[in-house]
Amino acid sequence: MRQLQRTVEAVQTRLNPKLNMLGFLLCGIDGRDGFSAETREALQAYAKASLWTQQVRFDAKLKGEPDAPSLKGRGHEDYIKVMKELLNRLRKMDVRTHDKTDVITLHESP
Repeated sequence: MRQLQRTVEAVQTRLNPKLNMLGFLLCGIDGRDGFSAETREALQAYAKASLWTQQVRFDAKLKGEPDAPSLKGRGHEDYIKVMKELLNRLRKMDVRTHDKTDVITLHESP
């Protein structure tokens, strides 16, 4: 995580001072092992509010056929929840820009 933080700082310094991390998202979580719980606890201690509340669980259906449109497993549900959390985080940032080089332009609806 420290390496990631250093990388973000380097990009901010050299390329894009407006770069901002939206937080940490845990993916591939498997409740059958203790590793996922330990990882979440360690990340929570380090990242605090930057850790997303939503996480993406391991889903064998998506791993086997990630492009199959008919698969509606828990991984599919998790990614929908991740998108909702992403939109909420972007709204809280209230990103407003007129710079054509920015990737995200989001305006809060009144």
